[in-house]
Amino acid sequence: MTAGTIERTLEALRSKIEHADQEQARREGLELINDLLRQLRQDGGEAWIGTTEAKRLLGVASENTVKAWATLGVLQSKQVGTRIKVSLSGVLSEAQRRAHPELGHDLDPMEIAEV
Repeated sequence: MTAGTIERTLEALRSKIEHADQEQARREGLELINDLLRQLRQDGGEAWIGTTEAKRLLGVASENTVKAWATLGVLQSKQVGTRIKVSLSGVLSEAQRRAHPELGHDLDPMEIAEV
């Protein structure tokens, strides 16, 4: 599941709740939430994004850098058809490491609040 899929599903949920009567909104909202949870569980709870989105989040100049990092194992990845998808959590962790190389590890929530 990609971040875009999650975003579109949540947007649909918001729209249904805004434009429906209470009972209908509750029923359709729960249906969408259950669908989203089902999709997340199918991917082991991991969100996957494309190399273009990963490039933007990482602040690198080229999608080829993202692909190389995926090939080298720097980023967890999977092949979906002819495309490479990378783990969103892995991309966010790597972006964090790049932003704070002096720390040499992932920041915990308390450290993030201090930065």
